[in-house]
Amino acid sequence: MTHHGSFRTTRWSLVQSLKGPPERRRAALGELCERYWKPLYAFARRSGESPEAAEDAVQGFLSAVIDRGDLASARPEKGRFRAFLRTAFSHHLQNVAAGERALKRGGGRRPLSLDREGFEAGLAESQLDPAAAYERAYAVETLGAAMEALGASYEQAGKERVFGALVPTITAPDESLDRAALAEGLGITRGALDVAVHRLRARFREALLGMIRDTVDTDAEAEDELLRLREALAAQG
Repeated sequence: MTHHGSFRTTRWSLVQSLKGPPERRRAALGELCERYWKPLYAFARRSGESPEAAEDAVQGFLSAVIDRGDLASARPEKGRFRAFLRTAFSHHLQNVAAGERALKRGGGRRPLSLDREGFEAGLAESQLDPAAAYERAYAVETLGAAMEALGASYEQAGKERVFGALVPTITAPDESLDRAALAEGLGITRGALDVAVHRLRARFREALLGMIRDTVDTDAEAEDELLRLREALAAQG
């Protein structure tokens, strides 16, 4: 089942799997496609494509990736993978006519599906340019992946109730939180709540960095990526 949080920063090791045996290659491609559906779709829509044409463009691009192994030439030294993919998709939009990129609905391969209607709500009012829309979608999905991973760890520890109650504190400003009410709801002291909130935020940050570290060489680069995510989320439009 596909979750909102299934998008994670692409590992270059996963990209290199595109040159492996067929089964391994297809599994890697499936994961890459799942992660980049929404950013690519956002890029196409903000480039002026209709919802239907944008979906077909993404499907056509991913189908080419699967059939021809177009991403096998990607290398870490060429830069961040999401930028590499965005450039490749931009060329796809520019060079392939609408009639050529459209897949017959119900006919050609459709490796994944997109909850287009739900995603369209935000895009319809967006004023972001294609690159910024792509980066914002990337950031949202990456944060969703970190949140999902963190929630799973709390669930495994039998603390899903604590996670559910405290998850709003991850991004909410401190002044907006009624910590006394939260503590009462969980049946813990205010001091214990403060510790729990601090621990949750720290673990979320680490989970988020964990989504990034596989694509960079140093902790400094990981911190830079984290800053880029925050900037993308703060972009107005």
